[in-house]
Amino acid sequence: MSDLDPGALADEAMARAERTLPWFGEIPDRRREHLHLVTKAGFVSFFAHLRAPGTADPMDMFAVAPRELVRSVTLQQTLQLMRVTSSLVEENIETPQDLEASVVFSRQLAFAAAELYAQVGDGTGLWEHRLEQFVIDASHKGALTDSLIARIRSVGWRGDGAAVAACGEMPESGDTDIVRRRAWNAGADVLVGTSSGRLIVIAALVEGHEADELQAVIAALADGFGAGPVVVGPVVDTISSAWQSLVAANAGADVVGASDQDARVVYAADLLPERVLAGDPLARRDLINRAYRPLRDSRQPLLQTVRRFVEAGGAVETAARKLDVHPNTVRYRLKRAAEVTGFDPTAARDAFVLQCALRLGLMEDAAAVTPRQPAAR
Repeated sequence: MSDLDPGALADEAMARAERTLPWFGEIPDRRREHLHLVTKAGFVSFFAHLRAPGTADPMDMFAVAPRELVRSVTLQQTLQLMRVTSSLVEENIETPQDLEASVVFSRQLAFAAAELYAQVGDGTGLWEHRLEQFVIDASHKGALTDSLIARIRSVGWRGDGAAVAACGEMPESGDTDIVRRRAWNAGADVLVGTSSGRLIVIAALVEGHEADELQAVIAALADGFGAGPVVVGPVVDTISSAWQSLVAANAGADVVGASDQDARVVYAADLLPERVLAGDPLARRDLINRAYRPLRDSRQPLLQTVRRFVEAGGAVETAARKLDVHPNTVRYRLKRAAEVTGFDPTAARDAFVLQCALRLGLMEDAAAVTPRQPAAR
């Protein structure tokens, strides 16, 4: 039997699992590839055990699988797959000695699997939950240091692409591993922790995935949160800059209840006015940059037109009279304003955003040209 090809046996085991295990057909191709590697490694270890009993380490079977696989496939599912492979081995056994070796090795594999899942479950070995929470806490304070990034990579972190942070309510079950499973299926690695009673997730794409795939990652993550909105920060280039996304997401979560947003996933960038009212300086800067300066710096008098339009309560004719232009000119300029800012002055929510941006920008410009008077003695 030792002459059989481990790769061919693994192929047959995958085909049999497809036919006999209901959950196997639902898993994504990426996870299936890792299961194939694990199964092939198991056959290699078993053949080594046949040649020299006691020298093969059953844990080698799982060494080829990343941490995310262990969190994506349950222990029960792993044991079911091991039963499929064991039955395949037994069909090819030729001697009583090989059968006895198979029983012994299968028992050792089961113990190894249980030990591995216990390690992951209690935060030791492959992944240390305390380190994960430490990274989340550090991300609230600023950019992650190279040494801290090296530490999370040493315990299995694989995210090396664009990153984003999200926060929301804890799931009622308290089980946050569903976030890990869904993120891995979507092509990202995650750091999971808590802050002020909220579930905090920082996701980064793994190698081979592009930034435009983060939208699918965000949608997948939302399923792992509890009830209520999931607030998502802006996308950043790397995990070291994740603090920018996390700060924005947290600030958005503070004010989302006062907004008119009713979607499951709410972006912090869509809560700029509320965040400004709550005293968020980053939101103030972003709102001015996005909605005020493009109007002010335009060659056309877009700033004056939008200002008069919102002050007139959205009445084109009234704004036209104040500007001494034809109403169609106002309509054209409003269309241009929407193009340069991304906010449509004729839409209620966007008009509110623009009105806030105008006030902030005008105050900032006025402060820049008016020297502050010394305090009276």
